[in-house]
Amino acid sequence: GIGVLYAAALATHPRPEFPSQWMMVMSALAVTALIVGTFASKVRQDADTLNFQALHDSLTGLANRALFLNRVDCALRRAEGREEQVAVLFLDIDDFKMVNDSLGHPTGDQLLTAFARSLDSLTRDGDILARLGGDEFAVLLESGPMPQTAEDVAVRIAKMLDTPFQLGDTEVTVGVSIGISVAPRSQGTCEGLLRESDLAMYLAKQNGKGRFETILPG
Repeated sequence: GIGVLYAAALATHPRPEFPSQWMMVMSALAVTALIVGTFASKVRQDADTLNFQALHDSLTGLANRALFLNRVDCALRRAEGREEQVAVLFLDIDDFKMVNDSLGHPTGDQLLTAFARSLDSLTRDGDILARLGGDEFAVLLESGPMPQTAEDVAVRIAKMLDTPFQLGDTEVTVGVSIGISVAPRSQGTCEGLLRESDLAMYLAKQNGKGRFETILPG
């Protein structure tokens, strides 16, 4: 502030002989303060950008695996002793490799981005949506009766996919296999919940794709 600049000016020129000296010193210090402040702001912005990039998928902007696992772990701790259970939906686009091979990787990336946007439009406030890698996505739910709430979301996703994605001049229709796992009311772990949702997704693949399977706590 002005007080700091004034004190700095006194320290620099304790006995100024001319008012112009004050003006020169104050101007120089003001420019220095502006440069330092701008640099500090840029450093903070760069740090925020790096932090965002470390926790989000670069293609879709969704949470990445690391952030999703953190959110699941936090949700499980919050759920201890509560009636509501935590559930995870593990999604894998059916035959995505065929889209990539036949239409090319740029179109495949467009499909992933469009799919992410559509999923985001279906989620509620408080739900966490992530891209885990490749064509694998996940949704964390921690409110509502389970497994009904999670299965309702899976049905809405299937209905959403009835409409083809318009990717430039190409229409692409895909299905998705979904695995649902519900955490036990106590002693649930992030790793266990993700592992069971992944297993449920593979069961959906084996049972015909374009469907969901649910694994309830034992």
